[in-house]
Amino acid sequence: MLNTKEQKAFEEKFRATFIQTSAYEMKLAELADERKVENVLSFIQNKIEAPNFRVVASIFAKRLGFVAAGCLYAFTVCQKRVDVQHLSLQAECEDDGLWLPGVYYAKQAITQVNVANRNEERKEIVTELFSRGFEPIWDALNQYTGISKRVLWENIAVYILWLYDQLKEDSSVNQNQLETDFTYLFYEATGDQFGQYEVNPLKSYARRESRQTCCLSYQLAGKKKYCKSCPILCKSKSKEASIYG
Repeated sequence: MLNTKEQKAFEEKFRATFIQTSAYEMKLAELADERKVENVLSFIQNKIEAPNFRVVASIFAKRLGFVAAGCLYAFTVCQKRVDVQHLSLQAECEDDGLWLPGVYYAKQAITQVNVANRNEERKEIVTELFSRGFEPIWDALNQYTGISKRVLWENIAVYILWLYDQLKEDSSVNQNQLETDFTYLFYEATGDQFGQYEVNPLKSYARRESRQTCCLSYQLAGKKKYCKSCPILCKSKSKEASIYG
């Protein structure tokens, strides 16, 4: 389990909670069940006032970016291993229409990394997190809404890149280890560690000034503007972020 200092960091950075406070939880291990996808998407749609399920699926994937970043932080910084199958989202949360759920970490979800066998642990963690954790969810969202998996992968890649950029500025973090983990995740991990891919789906997002895919958040009722790195905005070379459709 995480110590007190580590728990505080998780609460501040990744919306983590270690106490079950919500009456409605979304267990990540169950989100790949197509029979439950419609209920989950309908719940979120009501929260964020999205026009359709494709937009909901994209925003949902962005929220799961907190999970991906948290699991990688646990490994690189805390030398801990998180089993994503034991995590759940605290679906009921107070917000301003953005739907920012807490992530509940059960005690059995976190174990100590065997530092003597760190390279093999890293390989296993990446495979478990993405191939067994995220890819089944992506399959369900793709099949039910038609959203491209490229959008879903880039949505969490953005959060992962944010994490590594933050850690590069942290003198308390082992920078050699950080660079090794980053290089492995984006350049050395193989496609089958993420699902049935010939090529690592994160690789093309390693360093980009603008996104390659649109996350569709501009369609939300309360936003009505493009993200600064949106490909639609960048392609138009417009400084304005007005919506016309």
